Amino acid sequence: MQLQNTQPDRIIEARGEDIPFLLSEFYEKGKNALGLTGEDLFNEFCTSSKNNNLKVIKRITWNDPNAKFKKPALCLLGPAGKSINDISLNATVYISAKYRAMACKYLGSLERLGFKFKKVFINGCVEPNISKGLADLVIDIVYSGKSMEEEGLEVYEKIFESNFVIIGQKEAIEPKRRIAEIPPYTPPLEGRRGKTRLDFNENLKGCQQRVLDAIRSITEEDISAYPEYSAVRGKMAKYLNIAENELILTNGSDEAIKLAIEAFVGEGDEVIIPSPTFPIFEFYAKVAGAKIREISYNEDLSFPINEVLERISNNTKLVVLVNPNNPTGTVVDTQDIERICKKAAKSLVLIDEAYWQFSGSTFREKMSEYKNVAILQTFSKAFGLAGLRIGYIISNKTTISAIRKITPPYSVNAIALKAIEAASEDDIFVREYVNEVIQNRELTLKRLQELQIKTFPSSANFILANFGKSAQALNEFLKSKGLLVRSMEKNPLLKGCLRITIGPLKSCNAFLKLIEEFYGNRGILFDMDGVLVDVSNSYRAAIAKTAEYFTGQKILPADMQAVKERGGCNNDWDLTKKIIKDKGIAIPKEKIIEKFQEFYLKGKLIDKETLLISKNVLEKLKSKFRLAIVTDRPRSETGYTLQRLGINGLFDAIVTADDVRTGKPDPQGIKLAISNLGTIDNIYIGDSIDDLQAAKSAGIEFIAVSPKSAGRKFEDLMEKNGALKTLKDTAKILEVVE
Repeated sequence: MQLQNTQPDRIIEARGEDIPFLLSEFYEKGKNALGLTGEDLFNEFCTSSKNNNLKVIKRITWNDPNAKFKKPALCLLGPAGKSINDISLNATVYISAKYRAMACKYLGSLERLGFKFKKVFINGCVEPNISKGLADLVIDIVYSGKSMEEEGLEVYEKIFESNFVIIGQKEAIEPKRRIAEIPPYTPPLEGRRGKTRLDFNENLKGCQQRVLDAIRSITEEDISAYPEYSAVRGKMAKYLNIAENELILTNGSDEAIKLAIEAFVGEGDEVIIPSPTFPIFEFYAKVAGAKIREISYNEDLSFPINEVLERISNNTKLVVLVNPNNPTGTVVDTQDIERICKKAAKSLVLIDEAYWQFSGSTFREKMSEYKNVAILQTFSKAFGLAGLRIGYIISNKTTISAIRKITPPYSVNAIALKAIEAASEDDIFVREYVNEVIQNRELTLKRLQELQIKTFPSSANFILANFGKSAQALNEFLKSKGLLVRSMEKNPLLKGCLRITIGPLKSCNAFLKLIEEFYGNRGILFDMDGVLVDVSNSYRAAIAKTAEYFTGQKILPADMQAVKERGGCNNDWDLTKKIIKDKGIAIPKEKIIEKFQEFYLKGKLIDKETLLISKNVLEKLKSKFRLAIVTDRPRSETGYTLQRLGINGLFDAIVTADDVRTGKPDPQGIKLAISNLGTIDNIYIGDSIDDLQAAKSAGIEFIAVSPKSAGRKFEDLMEKNGALKTLKDTAKILEVVE
């Protein structure tokens, strides 16, 4: 069922929990309908219904900053300061009756661990029943969490997080529900050939010549017959210094991950995944129906060892470690891996070492000491064989035997087998390439740091760098030049980050050259009055004097600011006219201009203007950015003031009221300045709602400068309308952009 162009003939309002039942009745009667409800209520319906004919058509993310988890969450709650391990095995649980089926299913997983719950289902508020001595635990929806805290409770475990869902009728043939709900893993798959590929961490030199020669030697029988593995497996075992029964060849690391999870993780099992990391682990854990415990890396991207150790429990079936980690490039210390192996003695510890050659560290030598370890390695990275999809799993013979039961018999093809034999006979190629990458990695990191770009330590064949708000524009710029990198911005911890593959010096230099070109193409555009120049004793004084002249009433700075915040009068003549009109007096604009200019020019108010940002700061900005002014001043007054203050030579473009048909909030002036600058990444700095709207309409970021007469209301106005930041001092712009 498609949502596009859907016009409802009738809208029915009902309780969220009733909507799935109403829809089912509609479909049984042959009628067409859609429903909007909470995902928690729909999940309860699906859990309890034997003949469910509904599915999620569209999920709408619930993101409320006032909610404890940014969305409603069905939770197990208990007394604060305790945990589920402190609760009696014969506990009484009071459950919101709305969630009977979901609660029973969840509690069933705990009962398999030895609990014997007394379940009480009630309508209304369940939380007070603990303080009344009636319940040991409760299960209910947590939103803000205030009532929970008032009752002295805390969340022991999130059972289900809810979003809005649009639900409709299932098709005739549907996949398993959890498969239907898993978002697809969609890396860029096409259009990469012929470009500088710094996006997938491939070997940019390619493979050894001996591998190509081996592939060219393939016979007709090699192609027509099913592949045979024993000879290659024996050579690989010898190459890795392990027994043959401790090894499985796989169709890339992706298949190795899939097989390990399929063999050891069942529905409801707990999987611990430090994040951000290679997304395929989470993908296949979801396919298995696992409970995923995602643990965030530390802010400096170091491994969260204490949090991982704390989270391992009797429910943990799998712990994922990627070392070095993708996309951070950081490593997990061997001692920390051993601590995890010991704590998770009844769990499989799955270690992905796709980049181990570049860190020089592998847990392979320690594997015999731990019976719960499986290691994944690949020929895709250092060996340059990504296109042949060759990976392997190393573990003890018991673990390997279990995984082998579900391994397809011929997943590694004959061409890949030829390549494995040839590649494993020559270590020199890999060692030389790894040394070259390490040398170029440090060179690239150093150059980025010199450009004041934040980078993170890396022990892989890639680096992670934080380009801040410029990341998206930079990514598009590089792509336009035929150079591909990988954006990591979807992960909150990596906002502004791009991942860059390190390879031969030529590709690194190509990247660095484009970075320098891009950063030479960044522009900062300034409004003039109240941003570059203090006009409180000039323009503001002229406004007050002119308005007072026509109204006979005292005009205060707060009066001017209030009118300016309403918008539509960035031009000071228009601002003056509005102030006069607000006093109930109508004066022709030409008379207002005449009197205004008399005060401003003949009265020499223009000569009272001073800089709000020092020439020294502007010169520092000029060394890194192209600078422009977009102002609603006339050209003559703009030139006079810039000349008098000695900063006229610092701007690469100046757009005044004489250069455009319409002033701000029309974006014409900003667009003209950007065109004159020739920049591709720009930001506008202004002090009014009209400045902000002009920047938004031009498609660039905006930083506000708060006028002296403005208060918190101005900051709220700017934030509400999308300002990147509000400064009280223009001179702080140097710190912000750096």
